[in-house]
Amino acid sequence: MNLQQYEEICRYVRDEKIPMNKDQGKLKKKFLAMCRRFRWKETALYRKTQTKKVKVLQRYQIIPLLYTLYEGLTGAYNSIERIFQQVQERYY
Repeated sequence: MNLQQYEEICRYVRDEKIPMNKDQGKLKKKFLAMCRRFRWKETALYRKTQTKKVKVLQRYQIIPLLYTLYEGLTGAYNSIERIFQQVQERYY
């Protein structure tokens, strides 16, 4: 998810403010349909899946997260595939 899209969704979910470039017609309807899957909880944006909520990451958060999971105390015991699986389960 790019930064502009992330900010627009956050602004709508928190404050219910539709972006000016998406406030009419089909763009508005499409934007509102997309935003139905998201929730704001405390300080983070979450996306609802069929079974649970997963945290939405911005692009700049992905590399540090992967590094932390791999270099952490238990990360060395997991394979790279397992770490990616954990990220896919917990984050969007």
